[in-house]
Amino acid sequence: MAISAIFAGIGPTLILPTIWTCGSITVLCISFKYGKSSKFSLLEKICLLISLSGIGIWLFNRFYNGISSSSSAKIALFSGFASVIIAGIPTTIKAWRLPWTDSWIAWTLQIVACYFSFLSVKIVMFDTVFVPIGAGIYQLITLIPIITYVIINKEALRQKITMSPQLS
Repeated sequence: MAISAIFAGIGPTLILPTIWTCGSITVLCISFKYGKSSKFSLLEKICLLISLSGIGIWLFNRFYNGISSSSSAKIALFSGFASVIIAGIPTTIKAWRLPWTDSWIAWTLQIVACYFSFLSVKIVMFDTVFVPIGAGIYQLITLIPIITYVIINKEALRQKITMSPQLS
């Protein structure tokens, strides 16, 4: 999808949202099998409702103002990005409370994707760099406790790996 959009002239900055969407869908599918079996917490329900309302604002604006409106594009950018960030609040809180449950490699790769998405911007304006910079900041905020945990517990993690049962 992203490659066809690039050939259509949309540009390589579409890669980050496409990868982000594919990653989110993958995590959603995996979480049904391997995730916690309890119901959504109150915070998760609130974030989900606010996030869905942001998508609703974008849809309403798109059909009301039309897709060609420049204000529609800005509203789509801000409401879509806000929806993603708000939906990610429980994940960020979990990373700060239970940093050993997340992969520092996955979050680092997302930051690298933001960096390359930023580098692909040909005309630097607020609208064109907002998503890569904003997403990078969000992911960095989530990565900080995970990296801190890995650095502090490096020796304990190494011992845990060496003490794991060997397969015969």
